[in-house]
Amino acid sequence: MSDAAAPQQMLTADLELVIGGRRLAVRLPVPIGKTSLRGMLPALRALMAGLSGVAIEQAADEGRRVACKAGCGACCRQLVPIAGAEAHHLADLVDAMPAERRKAVMGRFAAARAQLEAAGLWRDFVRLPTITDPAEANALGLGYFAQHIACPFLEDESCSIHPERPLACREYLVSSDPAQCADPGGQGVVPIKLDRRLTTAVARTGGAGRPRYVAMTALFDWVACNPEAPPEQEAGEILGEVLTYFTGSEVAAEPPGL
Repeated sequence: MSDAAAPQQMLTADLELVIGGRRLAVRLPVPIGKTSLRGMLPALRALMAGLSGVAIEQAADEGRRVACKAGCGACCRQLVPIAGAEAHHLADLVDAMPAERRKAVMGRFAAARAQLEAAGLWRDFVRLPTITDPAEANALGLGYFAQHIACPFLEDESCSIHPERPLACREYLVSSDPAQCADPGGQGVVPIKLDRRLTTAVARTGGAGRPRYVAMTALFDWVACNPEAPPEQEAGEILGEVLTYFTGSEVAAEPPGL
């Protein structure tokens, strides 16, 4: 387990983007001074909320609205790709849970692993960060979904860590009947598409430009082999790299107080 990050002083950064022809103005909580990609997660969640809002507005213009709601956990049986920073955050989140709840959650992680090992999928699942072929990654995702393994954080068909859920989960929205999401092939699913994927930009940040995803159900294995590095960059530099990958254009790093 990584050591819990020390609290940092924060400031508010105003960011403006044009997404799908719409202006997005969002306020981001940004750490002051040196931080890590993990330290930027609150800012990235705020940005994701803004991006989702734009996508929802665009769908509304087409007469569609979000069908997702609490109690519908069909999509919570997918392979969830997360960044390494999210893996460390979630590992510490579980470690800080009351003993009984932590035991229950870890039991679900162990049960998921046992089922994947029995299906001969675990080795491929653990090596997700090294997979570069999108077709191979997609096939692995479909194989995982076919196992019908509920997310270890799913309780009563609702996310038990909703405020702390991964960016990939925040990105997944549909306007079709939620029951369609139970189809591993996605037949009948009508997504509310974001103009660009923030999850991919974050997975590329700090990784020489190649997305490096960690499978959420295997996060503890990954964290054990990849200790969390100390903060090394200014928040503006990290945000600039994320936005460069997100927009496809070079974004100059600026100090906090943008």
